[in-house]
Amino acid sequence: MGTHISRPAADLRPNAPRTQPPLGPACKADPESWSLDHGGLPDWLRAIRICVTGCPLVQQCWEARNRLYPNEHPVGVIWAGTAYTDTGEPLLTQQALVEYASDGNCRRRQRRTVAA
Repeated sequence: MGTHISRPAADLRPNAPRTQPPLGPACKADPESWSLDHGGLPDWLRAIRICVTGCPLVQQCWEARNRLYPNEHPVGVIWAGTAYTDTGEPLLTQQALVEYASDGNCRRRQRRTVAA
């Protein structure tokens, strides 16, 4: 038994116009997803993957990051496919992200909760 996928008739025409997804950075539509204060490891990995593989502006984003932070790093965000800790340390490997998610980020959230 197979699964039948229903498609509109327009999709079956050989010369049917194809709709393109809107161009632009996904972080503009949902900036919270690029903050290390929100979500967790799966969310951060998804955001990095979107930046690196799906963003049409990743090169311009990297150039803007270098212009705005010539001698330091952004803090607590994912920018141009790189995650930065709350102290600005780049998390360049998946292992570094895992350690930050299980250790550093949890402590930072606890401090924020206690302070509130």
